[in-house]
Amino acid sequence: LSRTAPNIFHSFERLAERLAHTDKTRCELENLKKIGNFDEKKEKLIQFVKENLKTHPHWLLLYDNVENLVEIQKYFPQDPLISGKGKVLITTRDSNVRNHKYVTASFPINELTSDEKFNLFNKILNQDETPFENHSSQEETKAFLEQLPSFPLDVSVAAYYIKTTKVSYANYLEKLHSYNDDFSKLQESILAETGDYTKVRYNIVMLSLEKLLQTNKEFGELLFFISLLNAQGIPIDLLKSYKQELMVESFIHNLQKYSLIEHTLFSKNGVPTFSFHRDVQEAFLIYFTKIFNLNTNQDLLLSFIRTLEQYTESAFKQGSLEKLKLLIMHYKIFLSHGSWVTDSMKASMYATKGYIYIHLNYYEKALNNLKKSLLNLEKSALPNDYLKAKVLVHLGIATKKLGDREKAKLLIEEALNIYQTAGITNPEEIGRALLNLGDIYRLLGDYQTSRELLERSLSKYAHVREENSPNVARALLYLGVVHKELGHYVQAKAILEESLFIYRTKLSHDHLRLARVLTEIGHVEKELGDFEKAKELTQQSLAIYQKNLEPDHIDIAWVLSYLAQLYNDLGNYTEAKNLLEKSLAVHRNHYSETHPEVAWVLLHLGNTYKNMGLFSEAQRVLEESLASHELYYGKNHLETARVLVNIGDLYALSGSLKKSETALYRALKIYKLTPHPDQVRCLKLLTKWDKKFKGESSSPR
Repeated sequence: LSRTAPNIFHSFERLAERLAHTDKTRCELENLKKIGNFDEKKEKLIQFVKENLKTHPHWLLLYDNVENLVEIQKYFPQDPLISGKGKVLITTRDSNVRNHKYVTASFPINELTSDEKFNLFNKILNQDETPFENHSSQEETKAFLEQLPSFPLDVSVAAYYIKTTKVSYANYLEKLHSYNDDFSKLQESILAETGDYTKVRYNIVMLSLEKLLQTNKEFGELLFFISLLNAQGIPIDLLKSYKQELMVESFIHNLQKYSLIEHTLFSKNGVPTFSFHRDVQEAFLIYFTKIFNLNTNQDLLLSFIRTLEQYTESAFKQGSLEKLKLLIMHYKIFLSHGSWVTDSMKASMYATKGYIYIHLNYYEKALNNLKKSLLNLEKSALPNDYLKAKVLVHLGIATKKLGDREKAKLLIEEALNIYQTAGITNPEEIGRALLNLGDIYRLLGDYQTSRELLERSLSKYAHVREENSPNVARALLYLGVVHKELGHYVQAKAILEESLFIYRTKLSHDHLRLARVLTEIGHVEKELGDFEKAKELTQQSLAIYQKNLEPDHIDIAWVLSYLAQLYNDLGNYTEAKNLLEKSLAVHRNHYSETHPEVAWVLLHLGNTYKNMGLFSEAQRVLEESLASHELYYGKNHLETARVLVNIGDLYALSGSLKKSETALYRALKIYKLTPHPDQVRCLKLLTKWDKKFKGESSSPR
């Protein structure tokens, strides 16, 4: 865990993620994260960790390099009845910690004696099969070591460095003690602490840096580039997109040679990365800030940003979610260097960060970053109509996913207007705007306009249709969904399967975009009567969403509703009810109470209650769904008719024949205006209940 209170909170956040290994604790943690008041969230997070430590008997918490014990003592588990039995270990330079009331034992790390320093130094030099050829005498070595701080770290690093670089003792000491202004600032931060190994570490970094630059001067730009990124998980391919492959491989080799980076590692999806310590990164940044004056050398910074954005674009095209997840933190750290990054640079980077969040289905975060992009565009002295329009399109996408469809429509229409006014003819971006606007019109219930816009979008992509572009797949997906909503199931299936083919050609087997089209094809298969195929496809989709998203993500809740419909049709009403109630809770947390997505879940939950014979609960839920549908779509829309058919059947089953007849004939009237396969079910129900309807005074037909 980190050493200061601000950092330890973030460490506790990561620890809480590790401790939340059940659905219940993960749900509790996600709810905790949504607390707006920071102090309240912090207190509850601390309590969450303390309570869940109990599931790990004999736990050990390590608080490393603590600077102020008083600041962090609230993070200590103190009651074994709450946290179970465990131990807290603190490392610190402050010897006064031993006097604290919570400290039951202390173990001081004493300075090495002259003999211990000499033995450790020589052991490192000669630990390999081929001993180090040390031409210095024993007395010279001891004299050299006397000038080093008497701590294992300083002796070890000196030994490893001399062994690797073959520099002389005199050369090493000269570098070690040649402090500069930047190093003095680092020294000032530890004046109150005992031990001064930090300055040794800093100078060793500088010595290694010199060796790197002597090896290849172009390493300087690479070092500066990585000093502006997150210190953890730097993609090696990102550097290869900036410099030649052989140079980057030599660069990584030399970083390892001088122990400046942690060992290279591979993420779970095989993205080669490396990491290095934040102190080393800070030393790099201080050094290169002087060498490359960014206030006058903006071209270098622009080249870094272009490389980062081009690498991101390639990750989009590859469908690499793992790369995109890594890149989020790199954008965040890069943007934190605000004194050098201009408004126009920030606008571009916040925009790309927003695009990444949309690709990862984190729409609230996307919205926030895209808004920051627009704010920086307004402040920038350089107008950029193309970027503004593109940001507005993505802002519309995020807004659509967050439920405000009317606002989303206005945003994308504004973007299209900018494209037209500015004379921008980029077919890919205009096609993206059209396909998303088409989807919004579908969600608003205007299927005809939606279909026209989607077909226009596909015409924009005509030049890349044969290349199986993911944007073509997206347009086909949305067009297939429109045909599904209109009841054109055979046509919808053919279009959706074309979309699926493209996605499978271009994306990984567990990509989120693939999951969406699998669900839609599954729904079409259900409507066509192949319930087992529908179930198989929907479960495949659910598995992809669950692999990539948190348990209470809205997209998982969406798939659960479709799976529940299948269970309903297959007669497994209890499982359908459980899934729909879980989905409804997430939808209500994500949307307003009268939002059509909530009403959609209520419709299917009401049907399930009806099938279970829970007529009272079914009536309450279906009437709520009907009210929301009428409010959003109007009383004469296909979506409203769908609810009327189901509520009409319920009324008849529960004996409210007059209400049933009214609802079913209202639905039939809508279907006559807009034909749909559900009209057959409506007619069958009217036939089924006709004799009972005639037994009462019928309402006007």
